[in-house]
Amino acid sequence: MVHDWKKFAASCLFGMILVWLLNSWAWAGQAPRVLVSIKPIHALVAAVMKGVGDPKVMLQGSASPHTYALRPSEASSLRHADVVFWVGEDLESFLVKPMLQLAGKASLIALSQAPGVQLLPNRQLGSVTEPSEHHEDAAADAHHHGTQDMHVWLSPANAVAMVEEIRRVLSELDPKHMDKYLENAQKITKKIQSFDDSAKKRLATVGNRPFVVFHDAYHYFEKHFSLNNAGSISFSPERPVSVKRLHEIQETIKTTHAVCLFAEPQFQSALVETIVRDTGIKKGVLDPLGVDTPKGEEGWFVLMNRLVDALVGCLL
Repeated sequence: MVHDWKKFAASCLFGMILVWLLNSWAWAGQAPRVLVSIKPIHALVAAVMKGVGDPKVMLQGSASPHTYALRPSEASSLRHADVVFWVGEDLESFLVKPMLQLAGKASLIALSQAPGVQLLPNRQLGSVTEPSEHHEDAAADAHHHGTQDMHVWLSPANAVAMVEEIRRVLSELDPKHMDKYLENAQKITKKIQSFDDSAKKRLATVGNRPFVVFHDAYHYFEKHFSLNNAGSISFSPERPVSVKRLHEIQETIKTTHAVCLFAEPQFQSALVETIVRDTGIKKGVLDPLGVDTPKGEEGWFVLMNRLVDALVGCLL
């Protein structure tokens, strides 16, 4: 009887040790808990983490990174994250206060500051080549957004630099998967470069065709692909557009012979329709955030290919 009890106790002890070892091994193999602010950046992080783990994205749908409010589930994810990738405080304003409250609990990586990322200054409202006459409005917008344009993901060269920074951060945080992160980063870099080559050939056919955008969000894309932006209706999509500004953009369309006016899916379609009706300009749609692109590694490519398709389709 005593012998049987000893065998039973030994069996239980062995089982407990085995469970502890399995849990330890499982924990050792777990990926870092990664949170990403917006979908275009999430796509790059997901590509680097492929086969290791799945990062979570915070902003989905048509939410603006300037005015978004965290839901309780997102606040919980933020509290438990090991690392948070974002563009920077001049874009995702909603993250600044929560991250200050969680200082030291997660690594906060501003990819706009990554080595190799080339920043462009915010342009003044009006023509993209001339100073704005709206000094007060321009100053107010610059104060709200900072002096640098934060739409950095719209440059393939910047995307490559951000991929490298994502790889470096994840490798330091999770050296067990360092080789996998390197392999994935090399693959996504080659894919970005292939897209870049193809897009340059397609956009070369419309490079001299002037166009107007609703929101001045495409500076990086335009510069990288040598496009001819004649102006923008608004610097900040959250600010109302005055009647005076509406008349000015109508005049810009006439004097520059702009071919197309590009709206954005989440902002003031009625205003765009008014301008199209009064000037006869063609209308297209550009979406710098990719509000309805799929989550995951393909998201950045879907977003960028849609921009190319929209520009070529409307400008030819």
